Amino acid sequence: MAIDKAVENEYGAEFTYHKIHDVRIVNDANKGIQIFMTVYSYKDKQARIDGKQPTIRQCIIDNADFAMTPFYALLKAKFPDFTGADDMDNSFKGEREAGPVKLIQQTMNGKLLKKETEENGKNI
Repeated sequence: MAIDKAVENEYGAEFTYHKIHDVRIVNDANKGIQIFMTVYSYKDKQARIDGKQPTIRQCIIDNADFAMTPFYALLKAKFPDFTGADDMDNSFKGEREAGPVKLIQQTMNGKLLKKETEENGKNI
């Protein structure tokens, strides 16, 4: 699967074929949950088929408290050792203020391309 949308990179070149290359989820007790998506963008679909080099950007979601739920469900659904497992009570951890969700796009060298903040599903 890929997505088709004209997106300009940091040099002003337009790319229309975008493929998520990898996704990494970090669950840090102090920073919260972060999702890192590495996106490969090609001039067009034919450029990918022809083996051209993509431009690469990293899309990051900070405070992604929603991220872990589907993975626990997959663990219980797909691996017999965990089938039928009960969810644990996490009240011992105490409350951690989640704060707003931050949406960050950057180059693989860390150059900031865009940064937005979202509160209750709306950009602020």
